Amino acid sequence: ENKAPAGTFKAGDWNHFRIVAKGDHFQIWLNGVQTADVHDSNTSTGYIALQLHGIGNNKEKIGQKVRWRNIKLTQ
Repeated sequence: ENKAPAGTFKAGDWNHFRIVAKGDHFQIWLNGVQTADVHDSNTSTGYIALQLHGIGNNKEKIGQKVRWRNIKLTQ
């Protein structure tokens, strides 16, 4: 299971993500901590998308904004 240790995500602050996608191999770091290292042969090509997969069960959080900054794409 790929999960970041408690305290890795900084709620209410900027977080740094590093995502490496080479063919079917995906690696993700959150604030310097590797959180995923997977192979997925179903998605070895496609589009890049930035999205939020949920903000918990608290309905008061619905409508919150997600911001991205300093995005760099390299090949």
